[in-house]
Amino acid sequence: IERLAIALANLHSIKLNKYGKPLAERKGGSRMDYFHDGVETLRTLASSFTDHNDVTSLVNQSLDRMENQAHEMNEAFLDTNFTLIHFDLNKGNILYSKKEGDLAIVDWEQASAGDNAMDIAKCFLKLNFNEEQKRLFLHEYQAEQTEKDIYLDARLKVYEHFVLINSVLWRLGVLRNRQE
Repeated sequence: IERLAIALANLHSIKLNKYGKPLAERKGGSRMDYFHDGVETLRTLASSFTDHNDVTSLVNQSLDRMENQAHEMNEAFLDTNFTLIHFDLNKGNILYSKKEGDLAIVDWEQASAGDNAMDIAKCFLKLNFNEEQKRLFLHEYQAEQTEKDIYLDARLKVYEHFVLINSVLWRLGVLRNRQE
């Protein structure tokens, strides 16, 4: 956990002024703009489940609550700086060298410029971190940061819900495609 926190802190030290996929037209704006674009993407994805209005309704209710939560802590989303995010840190994408003790992060297919809190939230979900593991990770991560992000925890709380909804919709899409 400590090595992963340090590796991710180093990755997130790359500062970018726009967000979006590499080799695509990236957007300028604030972290709130980035968040809203992500929410709209999830709403669009949820609306594709036309056979399951209950899924769409539940997702939209959750997204509405997240948007309200983000607006209540608006100052946490004002920054216009972004960073390189991996967005798929799971056990299969983190290689560990027992000899050197180094970590290597592989499979950059979902990488983009975005909010470091989003990347951390997705990491916590994919690696199934418990509260103690999250605390240890964040302690090491923040100790390694050159600039303090006083709003990281606030954004992280919002993004933990976001990445859960994203994951559920992705899995539902996989199940739907298998049935077709």
